[in-house]
Amino acid sequence: MSDSTSAEGGAPGASTAGEARQRAALPDHIHLLGAGGAGLSGAGRILRARGHRITGHDREASPFTAALADDGVFVDVGESVADRLPADAQLVVRSAAVADDDPQVVEAEERGVRVLKYAALVARLAPEG
Repeated sequence: MSDSTSAEGGAPGASTAGEARQRAALPDHIHLLGAGGAGLSGAGRILRARGHRITGHDREASPFTAALADDGVFVDVGESVADRLPADAQLVVRSAAVADDDPQVVEAEERGVRVLKYAALVARLAPEG
């Protein structure tokens, strides 16, 4: 089936009012496509630290997928196929390297799950000011 780099896990909740507001603006379970890249893996670690449940996928293992695994994030490694999108994913975030016709992107859209590009996620993670 697939290679994985860790068991899925959660993290403690947000610790400040600003983080709580940002967490409320994003759903609990966020699935990352292209999780092995520097940017999206870093965003995943931030989201997990803020209490979100994070899963991910990348075509290849990398030091970044290993870092996510060390943080308790499940990252599926291998070819992207629709049935690898977790059934309970509430938001999908994709790196610029993941095409619009990626099977997991298409599946998310068919399920009515919102799909954001990495840049849109960064805008939501940035502090207000």
